[in-house]
Amino acid sequence: MAVTIKDVAKLAGVSTATVSYVINSTNHVSEETRQRVTRAVEKLEYRPSALARSLRVQRTRTIGLIIPRLDNQFFTEAAHGIEDVLRNNHYSLVISESEDSPLTEKKLIQVFNSLLVDGLVMAPCRHRQSELRELLRGNYPTVFFDRRPTRFESDAVVLDNYSATRKAITYLIERGHSRIGMVLGPNWFSTTRDRMRAYKRALRDAGIEFDSALVRNGDYGVEAGSELSGDLIKRAGVTALFPASANMTLGAFIKIREMGLSVPRDVAIIGCDDNAWASATDPAITMLYQPAADMGRKAAELLLKRIESPADGYETVYLPPEMRIRSSV
Repeated sequence: MAVTIKDVAKLAGVSTATVSYVINSTNHVSEETRQRVTRAVEKLEYRPSALARSLRVQRTRTIGLIIPRLDNQFFTEAAHGIEDVLRNNHYSLVISESEDSPLTEKKLIQVFNSLLVDGLVMAPCRHRQSELRELLRGNYPTVFFDRRPTRFESDAVVLDNYSATRKAITYLIERGHSRIGMVLGPNWFSTTRDRMRAYKRALRDAGIEFDSALVRNGDYGVEAGSELSGDLIKRAGVTALFPASANMTLGAFIKIREMGLSVPRDVAIIGCDDNAWASATDPAITMLYQPAADMGRKAAELLLKRIESPADGYETVYLPPEMRIRSSV
């Protein structure tokens, strides 16, 4: 038979309310009484119901996380950073994958709404902000990372994609390239919008006219990177490529080789989200390093701060990517 709080109270010679005070730290009791209750709990190996305690204190110490892809190293590294901070603060993390599907994302948010989570961290794929706002009307705070919805009041941690992309495109221009192909994610993502603004600004600063024929959008995968890069090389005659993810960069590199071309002699590359393989290719690929784990840690810190101080003003943290120059340009 399971041990109950009444059994603990009887052994300790106190009321069940006193046992509850000691277990939940919700009221003051004398040190002698606290020790009697603690000894009784240990002797009887009493384990209070986590769900019942959560309902009493309105905390589950559980955080939800929604990321687009579990097989994307950037997001798994961010998840590790989030988990690191939460574990050190005695929180648990529940991770879900939206697959960049608005319908799946909606279902996942509804699940977290029913799980009594204390907060949610997410890289959103939804671009109908009114619907996202309606979904996130739960009794918990949300922190966005990597992608930030427009006109949505919340804490966020994002990369300074504008400055990093502008620096990368300028670097290519300084090396004599004017037909620079952009292989980007879906155009409703904030990351894509930031990169496009930076691309146009870098071209304008160099006196180069923007040509929409040099831009392609895909799903961040290897296959998309290969197909779109090949199309830009064949149809648009680009001499340089800027793929917006590690997988797209790998796809572009593979396609260039399949076409019998050489990097950087025929096509130069600067990719996003530095990966271990990028320094092992021949030639090694110049990449923008994005501090995913740091982003995750900061997002978790912002969420815990929001849980403790819900009335504070919202904060957006910008983290600077770093360009790691190798031999592909």
